[in-house]
Amino acid sequence: MNGKNRLQRLVSWVCAFGFPVALVAFRQPDSEQVPRLERSTLKVELRGDMRFLTEDEVKSIVKRGASKDKTINIKLLEEQLELHNGVHGAEVFSSLGKVLYIRIDQRFPLLRLFENGNSRYLDAEGQSIQPTPHFSARVPVLYGDLRPQSERTAESDLRLAQVFGYIAADSVLSPLIDGGKWVDGELWLFSTFGGELRLGTPDEYKRKLNKYKRFYLSYPNADTQQHLTRLDLRFQGQIVARTTTNP
Repeated sequence: MNGKNRLQRLVSWVCAFGFPVALVAFRQPDSEQVPRLERSTLKVELRGDMRFLTEDEVKSIVKRGASKDKTINIKLLEEQLELHNGVHGAEVFSSLGKVLYIRIDQRFPLLRLFENGNSRYLDAEGQSIQPTPHFSARVPVLYGDLRPQSERTAESDLRLAQVFGYIAADSVLSPLIDGGKWVDGELWLFSTFGGELRLGTPDEYKRKLNKYKRFYLSYPNADTQQHLTRLDLRFQGQIVARTTTNP
């Protein structure tokens, strides 16, 4: 066999056997990778603008989750990270046991509730997010004594999230409303012009908010809006207005 044929057979053997072995080495399933903590470099990516979880807190969770021999179960670590109140999802993977990559998607708050001496955020799914001392989200604030915790349902939180999610998604309404209050089972919204919008119960909130939007677009002058101390949106086909000259 001449040298050329030997070289061709060698190349064929490497392609047939060596390349798949290399793929296996680089593409081990994450669930089977158990890197050793002291040999791994941690790289943490916190996605989004929220900071309910810091990089130091992530590293602390990693250390607490390591076994006695300092190995890390990637699947278990993902589950532990997702137990954090501010985490929407976590992805962990290792580069051949040398670099441990952690990607965190944090929850996005729509509003902050101050009720019965306590504070919490709500996200778009109506899920509560506990405040953190190192971060404060700039979102509308809702005050008032809402239902006691024993009477509150996931449905009531979801309805509040739907109302403020609808406001946040509307380019006209979003800059016009910066919070509200809950009084005797009714939702009142605060206008950025200083007035109040009486929404009543959250039922048919889209109809009521769209009615206010049409009213604003008909009278966009800031001086006119600042003279409106209260707009009652509860009624079909009309808005009852109270002004500084008509208390």
